[in-house]
Amino acid sequence: MLVQVDVRGADITAERQALAAQQVWERCRDSTSVPMNHATLGSLGDGMFAGVVRPALAEHDRMRLRGCLEDAALDRAHLTVMGMGDTDADDD
Repeated sequence: MLVQVDVRGADITAERQALAAQQVWERCRDSTSVPMNHATLGSLGDGMFAGVVRPALAEHDRMRLRGCLEDAALDRAHLTVMGMGDTDADDD
């Protein structure tokens, strides 16, 4: 899952973007019907983050996670899901 984090304010740093992304990601881990025990979020730079969930989520859980991420209320921050998809084990 690729997400874009937009943070408003005068003192925006990469650390503040990462903190906002991590707070929303952790809050939304409980939005799925299956536990997301193996779900990491990493920075790709420029406000983009990649979330990896193993095992892959069913379609309904992907929709629930996307909705939670985009609807989450966090002061001066908004996440937009830019893309979702599955990868194969042999993808590089």
